[in-house]
Amino acid sequence: MKYPKLQLGSFKEVPFFKENCLLRKLYLYSNEISCIPNLEVCSHLITLYLSRNNVTDFENLDMLTWLQELNLADNKLTRINKISCRKSELRDLNLAGNHLCFIKDIKYLSQFQKLNSLVFSDPLYGDCPLVSLCNYRIHVIHYLPHIKKLDHYKIYEKEKHWVKHFFKKQVTYYNVLFHKQLSIDLNLLKHRYREYQREMHNAKNQLFAIKMKENNQSYLNDKAYDELENIILQTKLNRKQLKEMKEITIIQSKILQQQMLINMNNSGNIKFIEYNTTSENKIIQFFKQFLLASLCSTIKDGIGITDLRLHKVTKVCNKEIDELNICKAKGVQSDECSMILKILTSPGVTHIQKWPFNVFHTDLLLEEELIVTNCLAAADFDWLNRMSSIKDSEDTSWPYNTYEKRRVCILLQTPAYDSTEKNVDTKSLLLYIQQMGLQLHVYPNLILHNTLI
Repeated sequence: MKYPKLQLGSFKEVPFFKENCLLRKLYLYSNEISCIPNLEVCSHLITLYLSRNNVTDFENLDMLTWLQELNLADNKLTRINKISCRKSELRDLNLAGNHLCFIKDIKYLSQFQKLNSLVFSDPLYGDCPLVSLCNYRIHVIHYLPHIKKLDHYKIYEKEKHWVKHFFKKQVTYYNVLFHKQLSIDLNLLKHRYREYQREMHNAKNQLFAIKMKENNQSYLNDKAYDELENIILQTKLNRKQLKEMKEITIIQSKILQQQMLINMNNSGNIKFIEYNTTSENKIIQFFKQFLLASLCSTIKDGIGITDLRLHKVTKVCNKEIDELNICKAKGVQSDECSMILKILTSPGVTHIQKWPFNVFHTDLLLEEELIVTNCLAAADFDWLNRMSSIKDSEDTSWPYNTYEKRRVCILLQTPAYDSTEKNVDTKSLLLYIQQMGLQLHVYPNLILHNTLI
């Protein structure tokens, strides 16, 4: 078969091949091809070079069952898709120089059971951003134990044994951390329970004293009635506070467990940093000011919420997102990236039982628009709407729900754009985000019917 003479870089798509083509090697590097071609007709093809093209998706590999060497270096790949290639003969795969930032995507390559050599870092094509992530080599060897070379360096059995031992130790380490924190929380709960027992004992003594007064007098005066009512109210309040503390301790342990699982599954590249609101540092003060400024007249005048109590600040650092920013935001200075703080409206505000874990490593990467705002009423519309209806109906039972009172608000560092603009394209937002997100547990002091809760 004869083809016309073509210049380098002139291919935008792969030429047509006849059925049962005997072609064994195909070199199409340094062109403008935008996708991996469907070369099912080339049933004898064992080598395919598509380096330095414009390929954006990891696709059509299930059609190339006899392919043994594939070079996709220096393309525009950003994710490795979940694929099904159980019959694949692929042995050498080069993905160097692509914008691959997410270390958890590596596990999808485990479908290539015969893969011997995998390259993310190549002196000819450059490095993928994930190469600089924490525990990169360890993670690859753990999830792809059958490969023999990584980035042109041989993997020895001793290294595989060490990686296996490392992951066992890591599980032990996180278990120790979890149980240590759980022990601290349980000790605090026990201490509060002992205080509650002492308060109940004092209440019984006070009730006994009032009873003795009743025996000595023919009737109880107004003062005694007031004392009795105060004791009963205080007892109910103490019991309620103890119950809430127990519920919050259980929830906090579940949240901590999920945080540690996310950190472990991402090889330490997603970290949760807790800030204690009792310490008056600059970060806590900044968030307090921002949230107070987000209380609009709708909240203050319409519903009656006059203040917010900051319960906890959790800063989430995602190194994968940072690496993606470096790839896409070339020429943007780091001090330009953290100029504006916005509330993410969906799933921006929720109650403490529905911690938005997905947003840390999946939701911000969806190919759709994000809506951010400076107004808490817009970010937590459904909750505030219910609050308004409850206030109108004079039903005060619902606001006492522990889970509903503790709201979780997600804040994002966004680029400096016009404050009236609400719709932000996901890709452009990710371009500037230095940290994946900043979460705040917000415990509101609600004033309903002139009663401070």
